[in-house]
Amino acid sequence: MKSRIKILIAAIFSLSLIGGSIFLEPKIDAQPAIAADPLPSHYDETPDTVYPFVTYDGNPKPLVTAGVCSTGTVEYKLDDDGTYSTTIPTAVDAGVYLVYYRVKGNEGYADIEEKYTFGIIEKADCQFTAPTAIEGLTDEDEGFPLINPGEVVGGTIYYREGTKGDYSTEVPTVLIDGTFTIFYKVEGDKNHNDIEGGSIVVTVKEANPGDPSSKKGGVPVWMIPTIIFGALLVVGGISYVLGFFVFNKWIQDGDKLVRVFKLPGKEKTKVVSVMMQFKEVKPEDIKKSKKDFK
Repeated sequence: MKSRIKILIAAIFSLSLIGGSIFLEPKIDAQPAIAADPLPSHYDETPDTVYPFVTYDGNPKPLVTAGVCSTGTVEYKLDDDGTYSTTIPTAVDAGVYLVYYRVKGNEGYADIEEKYTFGIIEKADCQFTAPTAIEGLTDEDEGFPLINPGEVVGGTIYYREGTKGDYSTEVPTVLIDGTFTIFYKVEGDKNHNDIEGGSIVVTVKEANPGDPSSKKGGVPVWMIPTIIFGALLVVGGISYVLGFFVFNKWIQDGDKLVRVFKLPGKEKTKVVSVMMQFKEVKPEDIKKSKKDFK
């Protein structure tokens, strides 16, 4: 009987020990691992402007040199509104371009913030053949070009005869004989450089020197209207003088003294008053000369 009691007490004591370890011992939570700070990234080669500068040739050109970063990936974008990519930006047209770049760090390495550099494509020279003078021109070649026009790829040729006036794409032509200086220049397009140009001296000879029917020996066509108008003025002046001072009389027209000029053999004549008004009268109406009026 006593042995059974001892066994029961031992069992109760064991259970109390087990229960205490379960319910009385405090529970300790596991602490999270603290992440290490990322290591700094660095460029092995920094993207930069391509030098010597590339020149326009109609094909896409890389705008910057390739960046290298062993701890991350170099990315690029063109201008402010571009999208980052691992592809180096390219362009075709001449100009200055703004290229941004950055590094996205590998695992355990930090990113490198955005920076920028410039991409430059220079203008190319035009392909240009200069104009040349035309030989053997005479004043009978009116309207014929003074020069063989030049040729250009990548721009426009402009001409000017003499030192005054504006440049034009029109080739100057023959008007009269003489010696003429033709200036020319080239304005390149957005991808080509301008060319300063130069000048050409052209001689146009007289076709028939001294011939009255030629342009030089005769009367220039543009002067004919002027000569006719001048001749009419002379004839009109002479007629007025003769009529006013030679073939004329003074008559009384009401209370006015009026000068009348009468050409011989005419039934009627014109009367000119002091107000330059005209009036027709018959010869028999002419009664008195100026001396009859006191």
